[in-house]
Amino acid sequence: MEHYGFFNGGTEYGQEEFNRYFDNIYESGIAANSDQSLQYPLSISSGKVRVGIGFSIIRGFFHYNDSVKELALVPDANLPKIFRIILQLNIATASVSLVTRAGSAARQSINCHWLSTK
Repeated sequence: MEHYGFFNGGTEYGQEEFNRYFDNIYESGIAANSDQSLQYPLSISSGKVRVGIGFSIIRGFFHYNDSVKELALVPDANLPKIFRIILQLNIATASVSLVTRAGSAARQSINCHWLSTK
């Protein structure tokens, strides 16, 4: 079956059509600044991470953070752990959010190797 669209006419388009379009013309990722640094600059102090202004696309959906967002980091009382700041796409709630994910507390860090299937 063929699909086409965006002609000036009587057809209405919804989220599914726009998402399919943007997912096919843009790769998922964080936008770069003119100096090639990534957007969403981070700074950490007093158990909080501050995430700066940034834009990204995830599977055709966009996220734009237009002001600094502060996220709490709750450390383990005895052992170190690694925190990750991620952009979470949730189709069920129609949202893309900046969130923290804490690793497990451990005496020794484990190196992870990330693979891309794209």
